[in-house]
Amino acid sequence: MKRIAEHPLSLSKNSSRFGKVTNTLIFAFLTILLGALGFVSASNLLDHEISVRSGIMMIVFIFVLAGSIFTIILFARKSIKFTLVLILGLAFFLRIAPILWVHTEPISDFMLMLQKARESSAGSFDWARTNTGYFSMWAYQIPFVLFQSLILRISPTVKAIQLVNLLFMTGTVGLIYAIAKKYFSEVAGLIAAFLYAIYPGAIHMASVLTNQHVSLFFMMAGLTAFSYSKRYLGFAAAGLLLGLSNLMRPEGVLIMTALLYVGLIRWIESPEKKDVLQILSCLAVVVAAYYFPQKGFENLMHWVGIAPNGFRIYAPEWKFVLGLDATSEFGGYSVKHARILQIADSTSRKEAVKDIITASFRQCDNIPSFFGRKIEAFWASDEAVNWSTAGLSGTSEMFPWMNIRQYAQGIIHTEAIERTLLYLLAAIGCGIAALRRKRTGLLFAGIVCCVFAVYLLIEVQTRYRYSVIPFVCILAAMLFDHQSNRKIDSPKS
Repeated sequence: MKRIAEHPLSLSKNSSRFGKVTNTLIFAFLTILLGALGFVSASNLLDHEISVRSGIMMIVFIFVLAGSIFTIILFARKSIKFTLVLILGLAFFLRIAPILWVHTEPISDFMLMLQKARESSAGSFDWARTNTGYFSMWAYQIPFVLFQSLILRISPTVKAIQLVNLLFMTGTVGLIYAIAKKYFSEVAGLIAAFLYAIYPGAIHMASVLTNQHVSLFFMMAGLTAFSYSKRYLGFAAAGLLLGLSNLMRPEGVLIMTALLYVGLIRWIESPEKKDVLQILSCLAVVVAAYYFPQKGFENLMHWVGIAPNGFRIYAPEWKFVLGLDATSEFGGYSVKHARILQIADSTSRKEAVKDIITASFRQCDNIPSFFGRKIEAFWASDEAVNWSTAGLSGTSEMFPWMNIRQYAQGIIHTEAIERTLLYLLAAIGCGIAALRRKRTGLLFAGIVCCVFAVYLLIEVQTRYRYSVIPFVCILAAMLFDHQSNRKIDSPKS
């Protein structure tokens, strides 16, 4: 397999004015955005009625966080591998705790998908063949249900799924290290991995049967393969892994968009024909491999008769109806306009969606305020612990010194603290990158910008920020990059 002399998306040292201006604008925008989100998060945290116990826990958490980062820097001087093992071990044990002691009851979509996974493990796939009901509208959930059914065939318990998810979640921490190390330094990689390892918003979700765990793992694995690739086979592996991520949960398109954006900048800055051909060929390999597992698995399931209707999304407009309903509080879930789901004709449905959104904007007194609330709901609202504490009494005892209600409050407060610090650290890192016109980290900045833009338009839920936090951790770790003089936004060779 042909070896590539230089990573095709490495940005040249002699960048054009277009590249410098675009780079500076993106980092400047994120400096303002993340800084504002940090202050809003802090303000929301201070609005809570905080008990003495919670206050002490929050102060301890801040000191432990600062002390741990300092300790990681010291340990890294002795042994990178030993420090990484400690971080991975910490991530594993922090995530296994809610699996063992928080007996989460699956609710909403998670309960339905678990039920169908159990049916599938018993050999019944009627739920995937029907032309009515949940899976006829949201057929993209079918692959994840089948994935869960494979686990249940081996061990027919919820704990089995949770433990497999635990491995994916721990693996994600290691992949964050690998990615940040490649673009920045080993110390920055360790700190990025640590920041995500202790992030309470990810920890409490360990007991939730969401497709976000496996999807995020394959997303980060795809980015790792892409970052380390020097051959077309590596780029094919990257596209394949990103395709698997999108198959589990349709968020891979955000990563693909950021990759294509960085590729566009590289193309503009490389007028030589051989460079352009290399960029296009590598991106073509990634894109082709990205679609292969999705279309291949969909066709296979159609051929064997499990999912004869494929994995199509019946009404993608639904997400926009929810997200752009300016008469709502912040564009969250609602059944107010569910009637559009009953419109079979796609053209008529799109017209109805257009009318609803247009009417909502006309009725809205303050459109900027609506989008402000939407941004706050996604990026700066309290962690939605109801997903992990569903079906549990607040007075149920986890430990002799803690019940479920206290656990939930602890997650909310510590998550808000770390999220605030992550935003502020990332804002400072992006600000420095803008001032110094550094190129390192542009890919991750692009991913965060893509997420920001998409969730301005579609439905928002707090748990949807799960997949963007790793990239905020990586941007926050830019501050600890000891290679401050290296200005190429590319993986190190």
